[in-house]
This record gives sequence, structure tokens and C-alpha cells, in this order.
Amino acid sequence: MSRSTDAMRGLQAEPVSEVSLETLLRIEYRAGNLAAVRHTADKLAALADSLEVELNQEISALVSTLVAHRP
Repeated sequence: MSRSTDAMRGLQAEPVSEVSLETLLRIEYRAGNLAAVRHTADKLAALADSLEVELNQEISALVSTLVAHRP
């Protein structure tokens, strides 16, 4: 089973899993799927907004770095 499949199963079990979303973000970036990177980054931002919290610094920096590589 692939890490992408694992991440997707994790999100099905717990749709607000920051860890699963972070894993999916990294996987999609490595696969060159920038649309999915943006979509996952948006999900992370929406999750943080809905919980009225900020993303931790590591994830926030990761999102900024990956999204900055838009074509």
C-alpha cells in the first residue's frame, strides 16, 4: 500500500487530521501534483480557521515553501 493511500485512509477515518493532511501535502508535491498541493494547503488553512488556531510553524513553513513553487 502506498503512503498516498495510507494518508487518504487516515483522512477518511479522521477528516481533520493535521498529520494526514501534512503527509498528503508532501506526497502530492513529490508527485508533481501542484493542484492537489494547493487543494491540500487550502484544507489545512480551513481546518485551522474552523478550529480558530494557527498552523504550527513547521507546517506553515512547509505550506509556504511548497505553494511558492507554483508554475
